[in-house]
Amino acid sequence: MTTQSSTSGTGIDVPEADLETGASLFVIDETVDASSLLRPVADIVVEGHNVVVPDHFRDYLADKLARLERFDASLLQFEVKVQHERNRRQSKSSQHIELTAKGKGPTIRAEASADTFHAAADAALSKLESRLRQIGRASCRERV
Repeated sequence: MTTQSSTSGTGIDVPEADLETGASLFVIDETVDASSLLRPVADIVVEGHNVVVPDHFRDYLADKLARLERFDASLLQFEVKVQHERNRRQSKSSQHIELTAKGKGPTIRAEASADTFHAAADAALSKLESRLRQIGRASCRERV
């Protein structure tokens, strides 16, 4: 028995010993990036008013919005508007986020304000998720 492996052009490794005995042992040599599985198919447009939106926050939004596509596969575009209120008296709600989901059906909007962008994004995403669930339930009732 030899331990050398024979590789065809398809990326499949088959030991020579298994070729001689006729055993079928295949190992596919492909790596899948886990972050590519969570990326949304819909386009994401992020706009910042009075603020520069960093790349890590864009990635955070992309990961969160990818989970919303399971409720409606016909979504084509997500628009995210990030705003900062400069007034010090409005510090508890100085970070404002508006989410708009556009697709083949109705346009769905949600907005939220909080003291941090992540908290505002989470609140707006939960509102958008509940609205997508309501629309999904309503479309199921219409089909019956």
